[in-house]
Amino acid sequence: GGHGGLPSCAAVQVGCGTARVTGCSIVRCRGEGVTVQDEDGSARLELRNCNVFGNASGVCFFGGSGELVNNRLQENAVSGLTINYNLATVAFRDIALTRNVCDDKMAVTAFGCTKSSILERLKWDSNSGVGTLNGITSWFTSRTSLLPELFSIDAATGLEMPVGRDRATDRSQHLPPNTEECRVHFNKDSLVAAQIWMAGACSGDGLLGRSPLGFQTPGPPAANAAAATGAALSSLVKCCISELAPFLGRRAVGRVLYGSLCAPPWRSTGLYTVVADAKGSGVRVGLYNVAAAQGSAWQACFPQGMEIGIKEPFLKRFADGTIGIRVDDPNDLLYVTPICSRCFIAQTEERKLLVCSRCRVHKYCSKACQVAAWKSCHA
Repeated sequence: GGHGGLPSCAAVQVGCGTARVTGCSIVRCRGEGVTVQDEDGSARLELRNCNVFGNASGVCFFGGSGELVNNRLQENAVSGLTINYNLATVAFRDIALTRNVCDDKMAVTAFGCTKSSILERLKWDSNSGVGTLNGITSWFTSRTSLLPELFSIDAATGLEMPVGRDRATDRSQHLPPNTEECRVHFNKDSLVAAQIWMAGACSGDGLLGRSPLGFQTPGPPAANAAAATGAALSSLVKCCISELAPFLGRRAVGRVLYGSLCAPPWRSTGLYTVVADAKGSGVRVGLYNVAAAQGSAWQACFPQGMEIGIKEPFLKRFADGTIGIRVDDPNDLLYVTPICSRCFIAQTEERKLLVCSRCRVHKYCSKACQVAAWKSCHA
């Protein structure tokens, strides 16, 4: 079944009766971790002492009621908790949250409801670290005005936060200083599985439009990226992926990361792939402004098994909530595997490149590329 006539891909789905989930880890699901959906409101979820981590969405209510106690909702891409009051045919009862830790956004959507009715249905007690805005961001839309009303709820008290309150400061008071670092994971298998799924969701040219997860995955604006490094390669020290966690949000100055591509690429505003190091860790990589990613043969330019290096890698949180390395300057990308000097196609076991017989430096994937390169240089 599913909400809105769409099939659900939740790990745990509650459609009737009471479901008690205790002491479980619900991690790295391609859809929601837990979904409650029931038109008459009789379905109930009791979630206790669980870890809901790394899913597309954490816990989603489309009707029914729930009690969430002592859970950790972290690193879920869209939101940690989503409550959809905007479904007119769905009945809701009280949803209580007690001593939960949620580092993700918690979203409440409402259509034709009043702010007070939403606050009456939510019961709060001693939650911490809730939301990127330290609370629930609720979009209340009147049927008549269609004007959004934005407000936030304090996680610990359940009360509406005053307008203009410094939410970023409030959130930091709840969380230890290394919270962001602790949320970083480099599980290669889960990253590869997600990458394969996203590659399959793309259209024929590899471009992602509207993803099946229901959200777009754009790269962050260039203004959020670190400036290109000017460091010489000889001055950089090799590092492994796990050593990048303390550098979240900034460049790993003085380091260079080497690894091999272990998943098929896909494209949106940039080209996205997964790099694995010799120790078996993996990290998502977004390549921007790279000529090889913009041509028609882009998949052949970044095949699985290709070895690359990244100078002073910039680890950051992408717009879809995932964590990875962003490369903005092509000069920061090092090609360890030989590539064609003209079309950038990479060498593989099945496709050996031809070495220029004169300079013995440039390599080409075909005689046609070699001739074209010679003409363009010596016209």
